[in-house]
Amino acid sequence: MPNFEVLLVTGIANPSSLIRFLNNKNIIFQHLNFSDHHNFSNKDIELIKSKYENLKSSKKLILTTEKDFVRLSIYINSIYYLEIETTFLGNQKEDFDNLLINHIDQFSRKS
Repeated sequence: MPNFEVLLVTGIANPSSLIRFLNNKNIIFQHLNFSDHHNFSNKDIELIKSKYENLKSSKKLILTTEKDFVRLSIYINSIYYLEIETTFLGNQKEDFDNLLINHIDQFSRKS
């Protein structure tokens, strides 16, 4: 995204890692921060479009989360997202897998 001006649109509890990513890449951006699980209204869509149109660069795009992309892409063109990747540290994946298997086992015994 070099030389692009970005409108960052988030509807998540903590967008700080996404903001940090953009700052670390020296990407120029404006941020529209909505509440977590925000239900985007027509007024919100118009605000996003207006902010996008007012970006000065000829190379511009709207960036959002993968979750919000699904909800916004039906209304807005030129919208992109960064994929979310989950990683576990150390044995946490194994611990998580065991916790999940135990929960499923307990649930299936109740049925």
